[in-house]
Amino acid sequence: MKTVVLFFILALPTYIYAQDIALEEVTNGASLTLSELYEPNGSVVLFTSKDCPFNKYYKSRIEKTIGNQAYSNLTFFIVQLEEQADESFNFSKVNNQNVRYLKNTDKLLAKHFKVLKSPSVVVLASDGSVYYAGAIDNTPQLENEETVHYFRDNLDALIAKKKPTHSSQRPVGCVIR
Repeated sequence: MKTVVLFFILALPTYIYAQDIALEEVTNGASLTLSELYEPNGSVVLFTSKDCPFNKYYKSRIEKTIGNQAYSNLTFFIVQLEEQADESFNFSKVNNQNVRYLKNTDKLLAKHFKVLKSPSVVVLASDGSVYYAGAIDNTPQLENEETVHYFRDNLDALIAKKKPTHSSQRPVGCVIR
């Protein structure tokens, strides 16, 4: 019993703290909170860094996924981790109005979702639970050579209201500092 009570006492400050994560939209400076990332159809939080070469390797694959008409009911949040976040790592080829660019320079959102590398993706179910977290696919540097599409497979499963095809997969990329 003492262990259970101690766990809740230690976990409570983390829960309260996570609810206070402040985010800012790069395009218009509007403020968002963590709870605003949860969308009725599900949402995707993609952590990027324009300084990481792995983000450049994945850019066209990310654009194809976000622009896929099958995912048009999902909201995509692109979170830039640099101090000077801007739209330089935007997905201009994407035909999806549900893409929002956020900056979270204190990296509290990455810590909340336990994201350690960029690029990383977190797929959120409609109830706000983490549906999938991790890598985009199994081949970071060679586009068209990937054989397992962790991100895309899980988006398909989410839309079909099925269980995740992969619960998590360790991403390859640059360490978030």
